[in-house]
Amino acid sequence: MSEKIVSPSMPDANERAREFARLSRTLLLATHAGVLSTIEQAEGYPYGSIVEFLPLENGDVVFLLSTLAEHTRNFAQDARVSLVVTEAVPTDAPLSLKRATLLGTIARVEHDVGALQQAYVALHPHAASYAAFSDFAIYRLNVERVRYIGGFAEMGWIDRATFVAANAAPAAPFSQSHSRLS
Repeated sequence: MSEKIVSPSMPDANERAREFARLSRTLLLATHAGVLSTIEQAEGYPYGSIVEFLPLENGDVVFLLSTLAEHTRNFAQDARVSLVVTEAVPTDAPLSLKRATLLGTIARVEHDVGALQQAYVALHPHAASYAAFSDFAIYRLNVERVRYIGGFAEMGWIDRATFVAANAAPAAPFSQSHSRLS
């Protein structure tokens, strides 16, 4: 499952995975929106939609989503999803941007909903206008694997343990961008 990429700057696969995990965690703290892909129920096609999220301290992410939304109806039938996040840098070469795809399962949160919703709204203040609607709920993506791509020949898979153990880069606005809830 792991790729063999020879790189003088990162010769060891474990070291490379740790660095990719750190960079992926940094992306989550810097980017609070991405493309959530679910499995469309009628014919099984991938279905992507732009969503906002709250990164948690352990690397999982939280969403505030409507039960009426197509993506929510899709993952109610098949909880396997992915979330793609990218650098938010204007460029004529989008394939050169750092990006991460988080793979995992999503579930409605039943405990600590108030604390998570409060943290979500603190990060996304505009969400306060609909957070209390009866069709909105907090959902959590339990990240199982991550695919990091940092540009040409800079890519690899990251397992959950490595991803969870990683710390974001020090330059990331750590205290303002994620919830210490896990």
